[in-house]
Amino acid sequence: MQPHLEIRRIRPTMYVYSIRIANAEPRLHEGAFRTMAQCLLDAGRSLGHYFPMVRISVDGHFLGSYAIDHLVSGAGITANELLGKVQAQQVRRAA
Repeated sequence: MQPHLEIRRIRPTMYVYSIRIANAEPRLHEGAFRTMAQCLLDAGRSLGHYFPMVRISVDGHFLGSYAIDHLVSGAGITANELLGKVQAQQVRRAA
């Protein structure tokens, strides 16, 4: 079982996230983050005690499963990868 991390951009430089485990209602983290990397780091620290992997969606785009360790140790790199995947999906949908 992997939790699902849903990240949403609420402003050009503001992100929020929620976590869903199995069929439970998603739990929205209170507060917002200026960067996606900060959002990933916070979520990774919260989940790392309990899970090795997490499924990630950004703005409704499912982007795959990631090791929690990568969210904590490489939040900036992971954020750039996720943003690139979102842009690629948006281009494919627009075509």
